[in-house]
Amino acid sequence: MATVIPDIIETLEVEESDGALKSLHRVFHISGLSGAARCAEALANGSVPVYGSVLAAYPGLVLTGRRARIMPNSPSKVRIDLEYQRYGDAQDHFVFEGSTSLRQITRETIPPFNDQITVSHTYPDDDLNYPGQTLTQGGSINVMETEGSLRATGIMACDHPIYVAGAWHKHLNLHFWGGGGTGTWMCTNVSYVPHDTGATPPKYRFTFEFSFNSDGWQPKVVFTDSTTGKPPPDLVAGVGYKEFFYYKYINFHSLFPI
Repeated sequence: MATVIPDIIETLEVEESDGALKSLHRVFHISGLSGAARCAEALANGSVPVYGSVLAAYPGLVLTGRRARIMPNSPSKVRIDLEYQRYGDAQDHFVFEGSTSLRQITRETIPPFNDQITVSHTYPDDDLNYPGQTLTQGGSINVMETEGSLRATGIMACDHPIYVAGAWHKHLNLHFWGGGGTGTWMCTNVSYVPHDTGATPPKYRFTFEFSFNSDGWQPKVVFTDSTTGKPPPDLVAGVGYKEFFYYKYINFHSLFPI
């Protein structure tokens, strides 16, 4: 009968990152085994935790990998190494990291209604060119707008990861998401590596990258007078200045309910 000795203390390892547990390494020894399938028998032992199980003492970690090997000087003993990772790193839940910053842009309109910026000046009566006239012209301002980035990493099961990447890459958020309104977040990159190709369907570790633009990502254009280099006053919205719906939208909450 096999004997299970869990948690060999000298090889128990725990990694902490920024005050939270990131990973844990446990070791089991199982003795009293014989035959060619000793490693498989050891992994099938009911006392050995199975893939996806969670430790009561470490609820934020989940078992992601098991490895069995015969002890070099003890043919009847098998060593099992168990690897635990953060819950979000191992399941269909994603771990986020991100940053925010500012960038300078030039605006000819002011949100939220995109009213055109105009300035005017009344010339004195003795002006040689425009005596007593008031001239109005379109203007622009340099402002600091918020930009940011998010990176989400997690495991997904799918047959064709390239289709998942294509469904998200270069798409904008359809609804309010991540603190930003419609169209302010763009999925700028999707990468994936095999995680468990023996599963059905196979599992891949995906990394989704998002960029935030408080001014939105759809391209905008403003008519400019070629003689002055500035927009003329009283441009008509949707005619003299307009936004083009170039990028497609997707429901970000379907995969990332934040």
